[in-house]
Amino acid sequence: MTTRYSERQDIMERFDRNMEMSCNNGCDCNGTTVAQKTATAKKVLCFALILVSLVVYAVAGAAVSNDFDYIVDDSGYAIITAYLGSDSSVEIPDVLDGYTVDSIADLAFANMDFITSPVRVPIGVIVEADAFQGSDCGFVYYGESNGFLYELSNGITITGYTHTGGNLIIPQKINGYNVTTIGEGAFEGRIDLLSLSVPATLTAVKDRAFKGCSNLTGNFDFVKQLQYVGAYAFYDCEKLTGTAEIATESWGEHSFQNSGISGYTNSNDFIPAYAFAGCKELKQDVYATPSVYATEIDQTGNGLYCIGEHAFDGSAVTDLYCSVEYNYTAYASNYLEIGAYAFANTTMKEVVINIQEMVFATHIFDGSHINRLWLRCEGAYVANANQFYGATINDITIGAESIDFYKDGFNHCSFDTLSASAQPYIMPYLDLTPVSIQQGAILKNKTTKKKTGKRPSIPCCIRD
Repeated sequence: MTTRYSERQDIMERFDRNMEMSCNNGCDCNGTTVAQKTATAKKVLCFALILVSLVVYAVAGAAVSNDFDYIVDDSGYAIITAYLGSDSSVEIPDVLDGYTVDSIADLAFANMDFITSPVRVPIGVIVEADAFQGSDCGFVYYGESNGFLYELSNGITITGYTHTGGNLIIPQKINGYNVTTIGEGAFEGRIDLLSLSVPATLTAVKDRAFKGCSNLTGNFDFVKQLQYVGAYAFYDCEKLTGTAEIATESWGEHSFQNSGISGYTNSNDFIPAYAFAGCKELKQDVYATPSVYATEIDQTGNGLYCIGEHAFDGSAVTDLYCSVEYNYTAYASNYLEIGAYAFANTTMKEVVINIQEMVFATHIFDGSHINRLWLRCEGAYVANANQFYGATINDITIGAESIDFYKDGFNHCSFDTLSASAQPYIMPYLDLTPVSIQQGAILKNKTTKKKTGKRPSIPCCIRD
């Protein structure tokens, strides 16, 4: 605009000089003074310049396209001056009406609280300092490199992949910036990808990043470097194998569900819902050992451990140990919560539950097969019925001083043997369960014990 104004001023000055030189006597043949004639000519010329400016502005200047108000500069590039839409997420295009977008002007996105996510701006587009004044959304750059779609903001986030099939090798850098994140749904459903290699710079895998990549082979070793694992991050990645060393506190539900994971270590005090559901290669013991000193987890001083619902449903876990030594001088009692169906449809050699305070959800072991079950939960609080609903339990021992199971906690269960300590808790409810517990097995067990005179062995951690 400054250039056009200067040109108009220069034209007016030259016009004035020409008019002054056109008459030596200061008047024309009709007696009109030069000043009068000059004033009239200036009015005509100004009007003409205004018309020309309006035409130029309309043809090659201001315009609206896809909710973007823009002008075209003298070099033929588009400058976005305002956003006229109302979407909560906005992406700036590379081109508007054939003009390459060069920059976003000051105040173009001022005070737009309705935009809730960063505005996506093509790599190379200049964003003026006050373009987002009064708006909290901010912006991120986006681009493409060797098939990888990405965003740039405190490192590279890969958002997609345009190449077809083959080995997926995530680069360490793009345009000189470290690749740190795999974005939401970046490779979701890409069954054409055959192998995975990630750089040491990767620190986060967002929600659904590799969901449904059922043919993707590789090892979960890289999980130990991650600070964030999103929900469904590796869902249905059945050919990704190995042990995942999980150190992050940001760990989403369904994260490894139906994957080929064969082991895990967990430095957190929780396991999210569905985290390992359906993992047929996860053949390891599960240790849920609350720490009475974990005050950083719960400000009340209670040690906390939570296993989310369906966490191991249908997996191949072999044993469950929820056991701590009682310590009445500790800050607070040990506390454990197990969600509904957490160990449903599993086959386990041994389940040991030995803890002071515990919350059982419903159907925790629904449909599972347990070879030996040991229970000792002093002061346990059971929130729901049917905790062992439908389970097949070969041998059960209850060594609690006081345990508050609902009468149908073992509803629809079948037992091969009951220890003497378990019978007082189970026998009174035999006639109340829709499917009666195998009384013959109980009587046989009692008879056997009279013959042998042996007391059933109890692990040292749950002896009375």
